[in-house]
Amino acid sequence: MKRKSLFFAVITILLFASSCIKELNLPLPEVPPKVVVNSLFSPDFILQVHVGLSNPKPMNNTQFVEEPNYVEDAVVLLYEDNVFIEQLTHSEKGWYVSTHLPEEEAKYKIEVTVDGFDLVWAESSVPRYPELTQPAECRLVGPMVIAGEQYIVQDTYLFFKDEIGVDFYGFYFGGHGFITDYYSTGVNFDRITDQSLLSDAELDLVSKSTLPISSINFTDRLFEGQSKTLHLPNLSYGLEIPAGYNVGFGLLFGSVSKEFYEYFKALYRHLHNANTANHIENPNNTSQTIDPITLLFMGAPVQAYTNINGGLGIFAGYNYKVVEVFYVD
Repeated sequence: MKRKSLFFAVITILLFASSCIKELNLPLPEVPPKVVVNSLFSPDFILQVHVGLSNPKPMNNTQFVEEPNYVEDAVVLLYEDNVFIEQLTHSEKGWYVSTHLPEEEAKYKIEVTVDGFDLVWAESSVPRYPELTQPAECRLVGPMVIAGEQYIVQDTYLFFKDEIGVDFYGFYFGGHGFITDYYSTGVNFDRITDQSLLSDAELDLVSKSTLPISSINFTDRLFEGQSKTLHLPNLSYGLEIPAGYNVGFGLLFGSVSKEFYEYFKALYRHLHNANTANHIENPNNTSQTIDPITLLFMGAPVQAYTNINGGLGIFAGYNYKVVEVFYVD
């Protein structure tokens, strides 16, 4: 009897408590806009900087502001090794253009002034390009069917020497060849065995995420100061021998700054959390197509990396070059 009374008492309390729950619409604090500065620069291109404002206008899940909130009257100053170089010239839609080609091992700083905001600034450098110790090679492994698609599987090897002061590297597969009719689709993540890549937490995110990413950034934590043979399993479309066989192809490889490395590491983590692979356009089911802007707001939030002091965005140097890869038996 006591147990029955206790049971009904608990039920009564729960029902009473649930009937007292009220939904409250709490006003969210207004977030003031910030200056947003973006620039990825290398020795191969004139340095450019984009200046905008984070958009303070409210958005919902289906409606986004289409017009970018760029700034056309900012003052953008460029310094090299703490020496003033020039004031960048506004081109269009928030893009400010330098007349300067960045140089290896130089440290660059920008200062950006926008009316109504405090000064924002950032620093980064162009790392030294690694020494390639011998020509890159590619060996044909054979045909393979992956997710219903036919590919030629290959093993590419890069040989370089790590130097003190150069800590971050990256590569990119995807049509950057000296053979114009050759196209590599990217990295075969399932066949990666290189411990230098596997030791980097970023790789797991890239391989499981997202868009067809063909680039990886990695550190020298396992080969600092040593000669390195980088093994890159890669793929090409179809079951035909690649057009460049016995001649060669090219891929982008080089060193990147710490800022570049951290920025893309956060970006890959975001793409992984957003599970964008399930939302990219499917040729057989166009109903799955989602606006790329919408993809940015999917998944659990990730803290974006920024080195813009007083603002948002990224200012980072990198040093990629096309490496000629030759087929060997």
